[in-house]
Formats: sequence, structure tokens, C-alpha cells
Amino acid sequence: MTARALLHKTFVILTLTATLLLSAGAQTGWSAVARIPFDFFVESTRMPRGDYTISSSSPTILLFYNKTTKNTQQAFTGPAGPAVQKKDAKIVFVLFEQQYRFVGLRGIHGTWRTSADYLKTLPQGAKVIEIPVTYVNSN
Repeated sequence: MTARALLHKTFVILTLTATLLLSAGAQTGWSAVARIPFDFFVESTRMPRGDYTISSSSPTILLFYNKTTKNTQQAFTGPAGPAVQKKDAKIVFVLFEQQYRFVGLRGIHGTWRTSADYLKTLPQGAKVIEIPVTYVNSN
């Protein structure tokens, strides 16, 4: 590999890295708290009711931390809509067949929903439940 080709490759890698860091940094580094009054599922993991810290250090991953059990579970999400004001921030669940499932978050960094998106085609008899969240750290 010539010096010129090596320099070009290095420049491309640094440019891509900087772009990814800047775009991710605009939507990361936040945490919020919520009291969830029912057992629920995040992905396929059952989580007990209780007080939770919900945080993100990546635009596509939310972490649920139960303050009592100290268990953490991650949820893979994708963008689904615009940001809301802090006072309107909510975590969204769907109740279907006697199970609550986390499906999304409407927050100050955007609206996010899981890959197992029950909100696109809500099954008959399903109910959407929204729980307020309070931001404790947000960039």
C-alpha cells in the first residue's frame, strides 16, 4: 500500500468515526426515572413492578435498571417520531393477553420503539398504557 493510499484510508476512517461520535452524542447520555406499577416484559425478560432508572448511552439501546433488585435489562429500539417536552415524556407499554410489554418511549431525544413493535398493528383487545418519566440527567 502506498503512503498516499494509507493516508486516504486513515482520513476516511477518522472522518467516519467523528461523524458517528457526533451524531450519537446528540442523543445519548441521559437517564430518567419511572415508577412502573405492574410486572412487564422487556424483550423476552420479565421485569418486576417497581422504581426504575431508564437510561441510554447509545441511540438504539435503552437500559432498564430496577432500583430494588438491581437487575438491568436492555431494549433495542429505533427512531419512531419527534421529541416531546419533558413534561410530556412517557414510557409506553401494551397490555395484551394479560401481559404488559414495553414497546417504546416518547422522550426529549425523540420517540423510540422496540423492534417487536406492537403499536404498528395493535392486536384486537390490546390496550396502550403510558407511564410518565422524569428526566434526571439529559444532554
